[in-house]
Amino acid sequence: VKQAIVGTGGADKAQVTHMVRVLLNLKSEELTEDQADALAIALCHAHTGDAEKRIEALS
Repeated sequence: VKQAIVGTGGADKAQVTHMVRVLLNLKSEELTEDQADALAIALCHAHTGDAEKRIEALS
């Protein structure tokens, strides 16, 4: 998840939180690190699902 969201598997929670804010265009400073982690996982899941659909469409 860190690799997909931040670009490095060694990212810390602050980096993940920042990138989730950027990717989702969130202005709120109220996003906790736990909430950012959950949203990062959801983003990866949604992206993976889309990729699987595109692959299936090519078959």
